Amino acid sequence: MSENKEVIIYWKSIQLTVIIPEELVWVFALAFGKEFACDDSHCGWTPAKMDSYRYHPNGYHVKVSVWVPQEQKFYDFLEKFCKENNLPVRKKDLKPGIAR
Repeated sequence: MSENKEVIIYWKSIQLTVIIPEELVWVFALAFGKEFACDDSHCGWTPAKMDSYRYHPNGYHVKVSVWVPQEQKFYDFLEKFCKENNLPVRKKDLKPGIAR
């Protein structure tokens, strides 16, 4: 084992929850994966993945994480995705999540 032991903060991200109609969840997942793919030195370009998703009667709740500097890029991506799929975007006042 190495003598130089240390802890490194490697990733700072934000997680966003988006409500998506059921029939577009996988379309969204593929589009998100392409738009936010990352370059892995071992595997080449790797599509980004949704953190989680769960069914809700008003639409699937999809959680995604992006790097903090990519927050605006995500909003732009979401606007474009919604326009391409004829969906309105309802922007709520974004508030920090509440720890439970």
